[in-house]
Amino acid sequence: MIKKIKLKRTAIIAAFLISVSVVSVIFLFGKASHTRADSGGDENDSGDFQVINTNPANDQPKKPQTKTITIQLAPTVTQQVTTTTTFDSDGDGQPDNVDPTPTINDNFIVKDVNLDGIDDRYETPEQLAHVGAFGTGQKVDYHGQVIVDSDLDGLTDQGELQLYHTDPGKPDSDGDGYLDGAEVLAGTNPNDPKDYPGYFNIKDMTDPILQNLNAGTPWAWYVGRAAGMIGFIFLWLTVFLGLAIRNPLLKKIVEPIYSFSLHSFMAAMAVFWSLVHGTAFLFDGSLGFGLKDIAVPFYSKTIAVDPTFLGLGILAFYAMAIMTITSYLRQHMNHRLWRILHFLNPLAFVFVVAHGYVNGTDIKNFYVGSAFLFSSFLLVLIYLSSLIFILINKIRQRNNNFAQIR
Repeated sequence: MIKKIKLKRTAIIAAFLISVSVVSVIFLFGKASHTRADSGGDENDSGDFQVINTNPANDQPKKPQTKTITIQLAPTVTQQVTTTTTFDSDGDGQPDNVDPTPTINDNFIVKDVNLDGIDDRYETPEQLAHVGAFGTGQKVDYHGQVIVDSDLDGLTDQGELQLYHTDPGKPDSDGDGYLDGAEVLAGTNPNDPKDYPGYFNIKDMTDPILQNLNAGTPWAWYVGRAAGMIGFIFLWLTVFLGLAIRNPLLKKIVEPIYSFSLHSFMAAMAVFWSLVHGTAFLFDGSLGFGLKDIAVPFYSKTIAVDPTFLGLGILAFYAMAIMTITSYLRQHMNHRLWRILHFLNPLAFVFVVAHGYVNGTDIKNFYVGSAFLFSSFLLVLIYLSSLIFILINKIRQRNNNFAQIR
């Protein structure tokens, strides 16, 4: 009994050290963009955008080409066939002969009715009613040309050149992890890496660690990412302990440290850090999350992340919370109901993996992504092996019963 108490105490201390370690690494060294544009994980967003023929002066539309060929059907029989080939110079799926802008890919064409250099899709009705750039009132002169946003950062090419002096070929001109358009709309400087949405002024503080933190990414962004990683680690440990204690190959390994109270504690830690993960993003101004966005599944219409997989993450949190609460109320519940509720555990884990893989910015990092996928795959193997052992035991039991009857 004393040995189990000591082991449990050691496990709790280890859990605390895991939390502190992950938070420290994320705060001091971690930097990830708010967007998933950096597919290579090299912190260089500009290399992940491919602009296709956005300058009408570069190309000329191609007219359909008609050819007539003669096909020999038999030694004395021939047939003439006329074929027409159409071209799509800008790669937007519309042939040049019917495309109103044959040399400009429609995916890069935007609207700017108030001439403020911002894609109208990202502006509120109040912002659209304001003509010209905020503060100066200066308007963009498009010279009658088609309005395009070559780097898809929310600012038009001419707006970047004439008003904001950012790079129209680079979505994040100052490399601070925020798209140029997001910074303009948030009122920060898209050319200053130390000025970004969520920036808080601690210049008067003398602590060098806090000053270094302020020069990086907003605190809410760090906390949200770190909490998500820690929550996943504790959820993984919770599921692993639950599977391993019933797996003949792993039972001897985990049995000395396993207890139901330890299992419940790990689950509670997973719920706690998941709650911190979602709540932290309420304070990240660039994401624009409200309480309903993080509390109501599939309510959010955000473009910052995939809303469907955000909804799966919220569902997983509620499932985890239900399983944790009922674990502590186990003695006061019907055992059959308790077991049925705990079948939510594998489903919650699958939702968490899907949520993290699609919306997690740190997954772009090779080492983090590899560890995330490998650990998830390992649990799948353990789960499948446990099912195989259960099936083998049932077959053996059935055979024994049949032999006794005979």
